[in-house]
Amino acid sequence: MKYPFKIDKEEIEWKSILHYYYGQYFDDISTKKKIASYKTISSIEKNIKNPPKKSVVNEHWTQKRESYLKTAYQTQIDKYPAIKEILNKTGQHVLI
Repeated sequence: MKYPFKIDKEEIEWKSILHYYYGQYFDDISTKKKIASYKTISSIEKNIKNPPKKSVVNEHWTQKRESYLKTAYQTQIDKYPAIKEILNKTGQHVLI
């Protein structure tokens, strides 16, 4: 599912959770905006493998990447009640 969203403290509207997640790999706003504009995840992954020369990589990425993902999912659940409803219907089933 793709649901665009915006983290309150940021100025960027992300096309998906993965756009946001991968955008956190960089610290500079111009690269984050570029990530947010990509139409496909594969385009983002190529950018991460070969970042633009002016990009600033987030030195805390490895330690914080799980928290970035949790923030993104919680934001989506809070913004789109339909997602929360779908998740609640899964009950105690393990989601993979």
